[in-house]
Amino acid sequence: MNAMALSLDGNIVDPFGGAADIARRLIRAVGDPATRFSEDALRILRGLRFAARLGFDIEPATAAAMLDTAHLVAHVSGERVREELSRLLAGEYATPLLVDHRATFARALPDFADVSPARFDAAARAVSRQRPEFAPRLAALLSCLPNPEPMLDRLVLDRRTRDLAELLLREAPALESAPSQERDLLRLAARLGAPNASALLAYRAAIETSALAAAAFASASSQITFIAKNGACFSLDRLALSGGDLVALGYPPSKQISILLNSLLDAVIDGRVENTRAALVSYLATLK
Repeated sequence: MNAMALSLDGNIVDPFGGAADIARRLIRAVGDPATRFSEDALRILRGLRFAARLGFDIEPATAAAMLDTAHLVAHVSGERVREELSRLLAGEYATPLLVDHRATFARALPDFADVSPARFDAAARAVSRQRPEFAPRLAALLSCLPNPEPMLDRLVLDRRTRDLAELLLREAPALESAPSQERDLLRLAARLGAPNASALLAYRAAIETSALAAAAFASASSQITFIAKNGACFSLDRLALSGGDLVALGYPPSKQISILLNSLLDAVIDGRVENTRAALVSYLATLK
């Protein structure tokens, strides 16, 4: 379907029957598929990516050649693999594609070779439930690996994508239940930052097997976004008193300033004091 052209006089040049394959929603290699994939192994991932984005079937001989030559992907640069994988995971049909071509995928990316089919399929199902962003979808896929770090290294990710993927993979297993109290939501936002906290809860909702628990995590994700947009105090830059204010009140510049500010932030998050200058100054007098 990519071996077609339009001549200068407006006629379609289609020597390999691409139009017919498009009509049949079929992906087929031009000529001998094994030869095509041996010329450039990235074509294997590209074919899988087309299927994931378009929902097309892969012609049997082409699929068989993909499997036979998938080991050649090891010689493709991590950057090129990353670009195809990011587009594949963004596809509407990514989950069924990954499940149906599990063996080819595992041979192309050997990190997945020893993952059980059930575990891989569970990760694949979680992919399409994630936000349509690369980091959470990649994290969902890599969640089936005992150690995802080598794969993250292989893909040569930008720092933001890698940091978020690592955060999701690290923090999600520790969340036994969705935080429901505003205080707990604010503490999570304070520790991770509101965008990361919201992304973590949304990710946890997508990999959750219980519908009830998934709904709770999804609700908590929305709540964090809401309270962050509406001025809730969960970080020092949102506190009504600054370090400069404390110095002006007579506190000597020292690490004690930081300790006091964090004590005030804890009190605000816990609901023990309002986040106003007057209330915080009054509360300072109770701290030792």
